[in-house]
Amino acid sequence: SVPFSALIDKNGQYLVERFPISTTPSLSLMNTLSKLPHINNNNNNKNVFLVGNPIGSGLDFTEVEVNKCQQLFEQSEYNCHRLIRSNATLPNVKSILENTRLQHIHFACHSGFNGKNNYSLFKGSLDLSRRRNGKAAKLYSEDIIQLGNGIQSDTVFLSCCHSGKGNNKQQGLIGLVWSFHCTGALSVVASHWELPDTDLTVRMIECFYDNMINKKLNKAQSLRQAQLIAINQYHHDPRSWAPIFLSGLI
Repeated sequence: SVPFSALIDKNGQYLVERFPISTTPSLSLMNTLSKLPHINNNNNNKNVFLVGNPIGSGLDFTEVEVNKCQQLFEQSEYNCHRLIRSNATLPNVKSILENTRLQHIHFACHSGFNGKNNYSLFKGSLDLSRRRNGKAAKLYSEDIIQLGNGIQSDTVFLSCCHSGKGNNKQQGLIGLVWSFHCTGALSVVASHWELPDTDLTVRMIECFYDNMINKKLNKAQSLRQAQLIAINQYHHDPRSWAPIFLSGLI
């Protein structure tokens, strides 16, 4: 399948070169999100949660990514909660998600497609730092749904390969994106396929947040500006930029 952003018009232009683009898992979910009495209408909520380069991931650029994001947010007087390497454990992540009202959430790690068990409707997981016994530690879509206080964040950015996949049902793709929406996240940015662990990805993400926070563009416009950076460098190779998409409100 080809993402909307990579569709080409009769003049050879990608659709995202002409328009900002956002999608929605379903119209009913979009309607629900638009009616939420959201905590982010409160300007005092400037908490950000950043997770990157868990132990065992081998994703060195994700730590650079998280550090760049932290610098950008702190320059705009956001309070950053950052977990990297050995601190990016499942208990630490769940504790912050459950006990802190977060305006923005950013995960930079591996993701998986499987559910918590063979019978799970919700597919998808985020790989965190391995347990002390060496076993994998994952935050499953099902775990996100079961968070007691919900998430109610303005933006969740899943800078992870295949994070936009899910269980194909009548309601849409039931996976990580759907799970975050169901807990109250207004917008989720995710990836259709592999997301390169490179400096280009870091620059795209930094551009997205800079446009959203400092230049006051909406999220669809901000993602478009980020993708244009890559298009200018790799116009004939959409693999580096086309997988990233925005779901939910703009």
